[in-house]
Amino acid sequence: RCQRYDFKRITKQDIKKQLQKIALSIQIQAEDEALDIIAVHADGGMRDALSMLDQCMALSDKSLTTKNVCNILGIVGHECIWKLTDSIINNNTQEILQMVDDVLSTGKAINQLLAELAFHWRSLMIFKAAGELSADVYHEELDIVKRQSAAFSHERLAKMIEDVYDAVNQIRWSPQPRVTAEIALMKLCYPQES
Repeated sequence: RCQRYDFKRITKQDIKKQLQKIALSIQIQAEDEALDIIAVHADGGMRDALSMLDQCMALSDKSLTTKNVCNILGIVGHECIWKLTDSIINNNTQEILQMVDDVLSTGKAINQLLAELAFHWRSLMIFKAAGELSADVYHEELDIVKRQSAAFSHERLAKMIEDVYDAVNQIRWSPQPRVTAEIALMKLCYPQES
C-alpha cells in the first residue's frame, strides 16, 4: 500500500503574504516589489521562496530592497527587459547585442535574462488577451505593458516565448551560450524570415 499526495503550486499572492508575515515577525523592512520578485521566481514553491528570502536577508542589512534582491539572486531587472523588448519592437539588433554584453559584464546569467524576457512577454500576452494584468504576473508597469503589448500579435508573443525557451534548451549544450542567446534575440527582430 501507498498513499498518494497531490501537491498544487502555491499562488504568487499566497507566497508573498507568507513572506510579508515572516519579514514582519523578524522586523525586517521589505519593499513590496522585492517580495514580489521572490514570489515570482519561486515559481509556486514555498520552500524555494523561503530559501531565497533567507539568502537575501542574510546578505542585506535591516531592509530588503528590490535592488538588493536583484543583485543577490542574479536577476536582470525590469529596465533591461523593457529596453530589450523595445529593441525587438524597433528591430534594433545593435542595441540587443550591446545589452546582452552589458548583462554578461555585470555577472548575470544569460539564461536568467531569457527567463525574465519570457516572464515579461507572458505579461504582455495576458494583458493583450484580458485587457488587464492578473495578480500572478511579474511586477509590471501598466503603461509599459499597454504600449509594448500593442506592438505584438498574440501569435507573435507566443512564438517569441517559444523561441526563447528553445534558446534556453540549446544553451545547456552550447559551447558558446552567449552566441546562442544573441542569435535567438536577433531573430526575433525579423519574425517573417524565420
